[in-house]
Amino acid sequence: MYTRPMKLLCPGVKVVHTFHGIYLEQYGRTIRRFYCRIEHLLKKWTDWFICVSESERVEAMRLGFACQERTSVIYNAVDVELLSTVETNRNKYLEEFGFSDQVCIIGCVARLEKMKGHRYLISAFADLLNSNPECRLLLIGDGPERRQIEEQIRTLGVEEYVTLTGIRHDVPQLLKIFDIFVSASLKEGMPYTLVEALAAGVTVVATDVIGNRDIIHDGENGILVQSEDINSIEDALRKLIEEPELCDRLRMTGQEDARIRFSLDYSQEQLFGLYGKLVDK
Repeated sequence: MYTRPMKLLCPGVKVVHTFHGIYLEQYGRTIRRFYCRIEHLLKKWTDWFICVSESERVEAMRLGFACQERTSVIYNAVDVELLSTVETNRNKYLEEFGFSDQVCIIGCVARLEKMKGHRYLISAFADLLNSNPECRLLLIGDGPERRQIEEQIRTLGVEEYVTLTGIRHDVPQLLKIFDIFVSASLKEGMPYTLVEALAAGVTVVATDVIGNRDIIHDGENGILVQSEDINSIEDALRKLIEEPELCDRLRMTGQEDARIRFSLDYSQEQLFGLYGKLVDK
């Protein structure tokens, strides 16, 4: 909003705008209308648009925020090599969180806010415990919904099974102790944490929403579940626990997929190629 009008002062400057998620749902009707008008106005001062997923490109076109002929899709990228090879001390973390060495760790890395869908994951996990009491849920992150999430955990009586870590700076190492990674988001742009989980070699369960579905192909490199559907999340978790061969296959396929589609080298090649084309113009 602040930088794109620079085109008025410096017409020769090439302006590239990247969408990292379009979250109109979080606004009321008046603010949403104001936001849309701003985006429509700023579109005139933008030379090129980048969307970080194909689903986001479709959304941007539907809302009239970008132009078809001036839009590219360039996926977010991660350091796949680092995430796949980083060493971790599982026993140290098990001791820190008070877990036995027999537990199945289900993890989520996300800001604690409504759009991330923690309440559905926690409810599904509470139901899963009836048949799989050896499971533990590790929620990494912090945010405005922490108090509500803690209250839900107390209400369901699963305090000894769920751990909220707050903000951590050792996420690559923590990913390595997860048996299953879950994204219960209601909507995404192109979630880095989902790609990081694949690169780290963790089996992924994710909601079938914008952003997630561009990364996870159901039954190939992970499992997609219905958004806001407790039973769907629980069924997917139980299936992976009861079928370790499937869990291993999805984990290996996901890690290889991350190497091919989400590497830094591939993303940089696309990004600098676009910049070069604009400069040449």
